[in-house]
Amino acid sequence: MPTWTDDDNILFPWAIDELESTWNTYWAKPLRFRIWIAKGSKRQEAIRLTYLLRDNARWLNGSARTPVDLLFEELLGQLVVASAYLQREGVEEFNEGLDRPMQRTMGWHAFSRPDLKNLHCIWSQATGQAPEADRERRIAKAKALKRWKAAWSDVERMAAYRLRDPERIEALLPTVQQCLAELEDAIEAEADSW
Repeated sequence: MPTWTDDDNILFPWAIDELESTWNTYWAKPLRFRIWIAKGSKRQEAIRLTYLLRDNARWLNGSARTPVDLLFEELLGQLVVASAYLQREGVEEFNEGLDRPMQRTMGWHAFSRPDLKNLHCIWSQATGQAPEADRERRIAKAKALKRWKAAWSDVERMAAYRLRDPERIEALLPTVQQCLAELEDAIEAEADSW
């Protein structure tokens, strides 16, 4: 996966090139929306897009703590999936169920204002995930991660109370790092791929 940010802070300007390419390829040409129109410098665009991603993390299957790189990848993925769905179903037919109907004269900037809820609705329909089911999935995921945190806290607490000597704790560090590396590998193996 390419790196889109430096220290998960602000998107690099070349992320705007990728978004522009995705918008023009999957939305402007096949669906006849407006092509990408640059507004100011790419650096300023990247800053605006970073804030848009952070403010709309919930619509990109993330949270306030989700790295901007992952939010940006999710945005690109949702744009491609939603475009394929709209090409199959038609924009006019889908517009009836949206809070804010889409118009063919919309470009990226109008489409993404005030939020990315429309994109999320289209993506949810395309992937067969109703918004209620998606909400339940996110709640279940948060509960599972909370159990992970509690399990790790229990291990940390046990080490703090049972091992008084700092050298013995340091001696266990390679074992902990190996277990964490195995866990990361298991997460990668189980990770959703788009």
